[in-house]
Amino acid sequence: MNSLKENQNNEIHPEKIGSFLSRDEEDNKFEGKDAFGTNNKNTKRKRIIAGIVIFLLAVIGLGFYSYFYGQHSFDAQKVEVTVLGPEEIMSGKENTYQIKYTNNTKVNLKNSRVLLNVPDKLVLVSSNKNFKKELSVITWDLGELKAGETGIIEIVAKVIGPLDSEYNLDSKMLYTPANFNSEFQSAGLASRVKIKITSVPFKVSILSPKSTISGGEVKTLIKYQNISQTEFHKIEIKAVFPEGFVFDSSSPAPFKKEDNWACWIFKTVKPDSVGEVEIMGGLNGEKGKTKKIKTVLRASETEDALMAKYLEENSEIIITEAPLIVSQTVNGLTDYVAQKNEELEYKIKYQNVSNQEIKGLVINSVLDGSKVLDFETLKVANGSYDDQYKITWSAFNVPELAVLKPGQEGEVSFKIKLRDYFEIKEYQDKNFTIKNTVTVKNFNFSGEAVKVGKIIASSEMETPVSAGLFLKTAGYYNDDGRIENDGPIPPTIGETTTYTIHWYLNSIVNDLDGIEIAAVLPEQVEWTGKYILNDRVFSESDSDSENKKLDGESNKNDQESLAYYSDTREVVWKIPLLPANTGILSPVKEITFQVALTPIAENIGKSMILVNRPSMVARDKFTDLNLTGEGGTVTTELLDDESVGEEEGIVVADS
Repeated sequence: MNSLKENQNNEIHPEKIGSFLSRDEEDNKFEGKDAFGTNNKNTKRKRIIAGIVIFLLAVIGLGFYSYFYGQHSFDAQKVEVTVLGPEEIMSGKENTYQIKYTNNTKVNLKNSRVLLNVPDKLVLVSSNKNFKKELSVITWDLGELKAGETGIIEIVAKVIGPLDSEYNLDSKMLYTPANFNSEFQSAGLASRVKIKITSVPFKVSILSPKSTISGGEVKTLIKYQNISQTEFHKIEIKAVFPEGFVFDSSSPAPFKKEDNWACWIFKTVKPDSVGEVEIMGGLNGEKGKTKKIKTVLRASETEDALMAKYLEENSEIIITEAPLIVSQTVNGLTDYVAQKNEELEYKIKYQNVSNQEIKGLVINSVLDGSKVLDFETLKVANGSYDDQYKITWSAFNVPELAVLKPGQEGEVSFKIKLRDYFEIKEYQDKNFTIKNTVTVKNFNFSGEAVKVGKIIASSEMETPVSAGLFLKTAGYYNDDGRIENDGPIPPTIGETTTYTIHWYLNSIVNDLDGIEIAAVLPEQVEWTGKYILNDRVFSESDSDSENKKLDGESNKNDQESLAYYSDTREVVWKIPLLPANTGILSPVKEITFQVALTPIAENIGKSMILVNRPSMVARDKFTDLNLTGEGGTVTTELLDDESVGEEEGIVVADS
């Protein structure tokens, strides 16, 4: 204490302290104490105890942290949804898919829902859990999903689509963890399954020739087969045609047809059943161009359901240059116009213009003109025809068709007559043509293509049928009274007797224009100026007026007229237009006029001509041909007037 007090006011120097400590440490090495004079054994004990306390506190803290974090944290990766099921399927076949959902967290999941996004081609057949569907999303409400809970949704579904089409089934889970207020969503590749349609319940094949010439006939055969065990109640076969295709016919007839496509509907197609559609048509195009005919098959298991697309097949046809040329004539001409009741001779010439032999040729000729042709008169030279009057020439009848050498040419022929009477029933029965289609096919190949045939040349000729114009003439003394006749019957020398002359005009087949009918009056016959035109009676005061219409109006080319020319003694009837089939579908065209006869002595004992044979000219508007003809002479014998006997037409000296 004293020494301390003695040093309280003394200055302390660090270097001295260090020296002091150094000395004490020197001493303590021998006494077991540390630099502060503490015993070393006690210090080590305290340090061990302190370490143990710190370790225990760390363990307790970590446990508390783990407990707290485990109760109040969430790992969304541990909520899983997996879709299991076949990835390669047959279109329309039922398949089972499982949607497995798992809550691997330690937290319950509230308001949990599994959602499955499906393609519009999927039909859900059944599910082991209740669901609701809105558009393309199917939803299962699971409610609360406890921690560690797992479940499976099992569905039966079928996907209806075309071959090789691919679709996805995408699933996810929406939920709210019990220790959160916000909604979470599951994720992961396992929640998707990719589906590919690798087979369909049908087979379709389309068979066409691989090549054809431009304008050649193309026969296409579409075959289909139900290879499943399902009965389909509605199948549609649709053929889409390329540009340049001209549809001719099909067997069966199409259900519906538009410009570039046609479709056929078949009902109740049983398992393993087959069917076919045969299409005939022509194909035009540039040399070297490829034309594609597409076939689409749609079907439905029930008649009322919408049909789904299953298959699409294509057939390609190349337009090639014709190795053979073919031509035809009718009665020696390429632009012949046929007449009623005449015989037509068709000659078909062909020539190999290639530098190779052409083997196995068959020539077919098909006539279209049943309303005007008399097929009973068909005569074929060195050929044959079937019950449809399809004419065929082959090597059986024409040996050179077996092998046609380069440059070699030949000819076949047939004859047929037109009908004497055309059956006219409708106003559309006019402007008739006779169409002859010639095709040359090559059958020098094997396989199923033989059934389809390969056309290497073709020719088509249309022969128009000319109109018919018919004029009937008649004379009356006792007529219908609209124009009164008088004078002695029989006609008497020096006395005047009047008669009415009727011209009746008929036409068939085509419209006519520019019709003009003219007749010359004999010397003892005079024009009275009375006539009936379009059921109106007229009387011309100036019988010598020339080029004048008898109703007093000016003569116009677009109006019907009747005129008498005194200098030539001609009666001229002009008609601007005469519709086809006048006198058949519409009333006969008729004109009536009066003439006066005054016999002279040299006429005694003879019948006299009242109107000379009239001549006719007209233009056929369809064929653009000028037609000519004549009517009959009318005499005092009045063959059409039953009230006058033949002997009453003989001129007498006096009455």
